[in-house]
Amino acid sequence: MDGSGFCQSTGWGGAVRKVRISSTCGIRPERRARILVRANWDDRRRYRPDIKGQRRRVDFSLKKVNDRFKMYKNGTLAPDENALFTIFRDYSSLGLPDKVVEVQEFMESCGFELAGKHFLVLMKAFIKARQMSKALDCFDEIKARNLNVGCYFYSQLIGSFGRAKCLDEVRFLKKMVEEDQVKLDIYVYNAFIDAFMKNGDTKGAKAMFDALAAEEDLVPNAVTFNTLINGMARRRDLNGALQIFQAMQDSGVKADVLTYNSMIDASAKCNDTARARKYISEMAEAGIKPTTVSYNSLIFVYTNRRDMRNARKVAKEMEENGVPQDQITYNTLLSGFAKRGDVEGCYECFSEMLRRKLEPNTITFSCLMTAFVRRGDMDGALEAVEEMKSRQIPLDEVAYNTLIDGYAKVGDFDSATQTLKEMDASRFQPGTITYNSLIAGFGKVGRVEDARSLFNEMGRRNVRRDTVSYNALISAYVRVGDIENSVKIVEEMKKKRVRVDATTYNAIIDAYAKKGLFEEVWTWLSHMNEAKVKPDFVTYTILIDGLFKAGDFDAAVDVYEEMRKQRQPMSLITYNMLISIFSRRKVLNKVHSLLADMKREGVMPDIITYNSLIDAYCKSDDLLKAVETFDKMLTENVKPNTITFNTLIEAHVRQGDIDGGFMVLEEMRTHV
Repeated sequence: MDGSGFCQSTGWGGAVRKVRISSTCGIRPERRARILVRANWDDRRRYRPDIKGQRRRVDFSLKKVNDRFKMYKNGTLAPDENALFTIFRDYSSLGLPDKVVEVQEFMESCGFELAGKHFLVLMKAFIKARQMSKALDCFDEIKARNLNVGCYFYSQLIGSFGRAKCLDEVRFLKKMVEEDQVKLDIYVYNAFIDAFMKNGDTKGAKAMFDALAAEEDLVPNAVTFNTLINGMARRRDLNGALQIFQAMQDSGVKADVLTYNSMIDASAKCNDTARARKYISEMAEAGIKPTTVSYNSLIFVYTNRRDMRNARKVAKEMEENGVPQDQITYNTLLSGFAKRGDVEGCYECFSEMLRRKLEPNTITFSCLMTAFVRRGDMDGALEAVEEMKSRQIPLDEVAYNTLIDGYAKVGDFDSATQTLKEMDASRFQPGTITYNSLIAGFGKVGRVEDARSLFNEMGRRNVRRDTVSYNALISAYVRVGDIENSVKIVEEMKKKRVRVDATTYNAIIDAYAKKGLFEEVWTWLSHMNEAKVKPDFVTYTILIDGLFKAGDFDAAVDVYEEMRKQRQPMSLITYNMLISIFSRRKVLNKVHSLLADMKREGVMPDIITYNSLIDAYCKSDDLLKAVETFDKMLTENVKPNTITFNTLIEAHVRQGDIDGGFMVLEEMRTHV
């Protein structure tokens, strides 16, 4: 279900009307938030967020809590209800439900009467220890003791189950409050909506929103809308987020910094740079200062598109606007440089990070390792590992997978296997990504039996085999020319209901195209269409390449026209093939059109592009244009090769310009 379901009149409409009524009738907002902050300050002050955003105890340890409790048990200290409740909470925060129960029994033995707050703390301890049935059993105890628990109890408990990803327990609580006819407040409604959205149950969230809208004395507030928008952002549902944002504006609820950050995040995850930029501008216009989170989301959009120039511009803009750059800012930038294999960019970013006294973490070093791996430099990747160890930063699953992937790409399978064993011996078990890297690596060097062995091992170890696993094995068989087994694997995917995607079809189509078996190519394209799998730019490139090599230039051009009609991106290889086709045919207007497309899409010409152009001009007896193209080539720092000079020499000789030919020969000696 997408966000559109929230825009039905039974949902947003009622909320909009009630907010407008409240603004005219003077309904006062509830003030419980302030009271709750004061009541829980003592608990929350014990924590502070670390660099990963997790909560970390800083002023007490398990030993201190044990020692303090021991003093009460042995009579060194007289029993004090408030002090014992502090110990009660400390054990709960540490996720030790057995110790919480022990303190509970001691308090009761001392004659202290337990209230709802004690059971809330106990239930949180059970939830933290993943003992969900025991947490729910506490409800029976609450009823047996006739304890009156309020909305705060429910909102806290729902939040705990939601964060623990316990959707069944959240639904159980919803059923309980309905059966007991509990009068819910805005905090409980928001807690339910948040729990459902965190667990991907949009339908459940909508049901709670509808129930809130139906209340006479309650209206959705900024937290309600922000929770829904944030949930849509996590689902990458930009349309849903937009509809809720619009409904929020229509209802008269003022968007705050969290609203805009969620909208920027949704836009970023959907790669919509323009919209993300728009919301940052809107924040400034509304008098809301963009935060580090706002800019980090925008940087993510650019790094995801490998546009590091604009990503760096945003980082500079943060600095100019006085917005602090944090660890996530630099890790996002590092990730962008790593995707391009830009080691120099990574190190420049890493050095800047250290200058700002921001501590690197596992993600930081994984990015550095990825950059080296993409460049095929395993020595550099291992240096990053040594630096991690010197800083006492442990390798995580991503770091292990990056190393294994790097070894597989350079064909060092002994080291890859050794790293796999080390990973297996650690607390990180090799998963789907680990095996996929190794299967792909063996496939690329034609070791299809080893690839198949690892694929079978995944089944034995109950490691999930996904589409990528099957595609890697298909590619291994295709590489050794075994189309028959490749086709069998596709059939196996269909039987096991594993998604067959464009990459799967592309591998089979490419295998047949390379053998010049175009009847089978068209058959598999038909299968692709029947499965409603849309051809991508790789599909079109395979077709153009196959037809080009088969000499069927007209068919290759037809595929190109279809590719443009479908607005598919073009790679440099595709452009070069098409430029070569039109150059041979001396259709220079098409060549110029392709060059314009390359420039517009940011695809830089290489030596093959320039050689095709120079050849086209020479064959059209336009030597002046050929020389101009040669000069431009040098300006763009593209180094000419023997083919470039031979083409120019032949053109001069053909026109009877022997001196010009000798001049090109002299030039050749300085470059080749």
